[in-house]
Amino acid sequence: MRYTIPSPLRLVTLILFAGMITLVLGCDEAAVTSPDLLSHDGQPSEVVANKAAHSTSNVYKFADMSIVGSSSLVRHGNSISMTLQTSEIPPGMAITVWWVVFNEPENCATSPCGEPDIFDPAVRSDVLYAAGHVTGRGNHVNFAAQLKVGDASGSIMPFFNALLGLNLPSVGLEDASGAEVHLVVRTHQQALPAYLPDMIQTFNGGCLYPPGVPTDFGEPGPNTCMDIQFAIHQP
Repeated sequence: MRYTIPSPLRLVTLILFAGMITLVLGCDEAAVTSPDLLSHDGQPSEVVANKAAHSTSNVYKFADMSIVGSSSLVRHGNSISMTLQTSEIPPGMAITVWWVVFNEPENCATSPCGEPDIFDPAVRSDVLYAAGHVTGRGNHVNFAAQLKVGDASGSIMPFFNALLGLNLPSVGLEDASGAEVHLVVRTHQQALPAYLPDMIQTFNGGCLYPPGVPTDFGEPGPNTCMDIQFAIHQP
């Protein structure tokens, strides 16, 4: 599937359970070499990589594509870490953030990668839990998380398998330096004490489930979960 690319933003559609999500590319990259990762002779250490790549990207609101925050991604030898600061989220909301990892983006049908690529085995994609909390009264909401290579413990691919009748593996992050990484901010709506901490630790805690999907992805509740914001970090 191909998409029209307006200037100056490049758009691509990513569908995650709640509905249609439009993603915007907006990142600047810089490679940083740390002397702490070098051996005594000044050569790269064999234990860890000697380079961490840093990128920044705006956080966009799905509803109107307005910029509501900023995000940062650092790629280490065997992990990635992110910080995300956003706004326009009322206090008392249960919010989660999700890694969308495309391990082999060169096999994606679009650039940036899009919704069909999540379900293409050649791309080896995964969607994993990153962070979550209940929002306070401040104007900004902050999140931070790290994902290690080989850690698929927070994967929700079984949710998509059940929803779509697929049999895709939970692969986690396989290539810290080469993976394309999308960050998706998801609301579980007003925090309900009876459904915490599921509402800030699972994909669908406190929310209604689509028919036929096992309720293994958070305790079902009366709210409606929805993806509301996003950022993209290309390698």
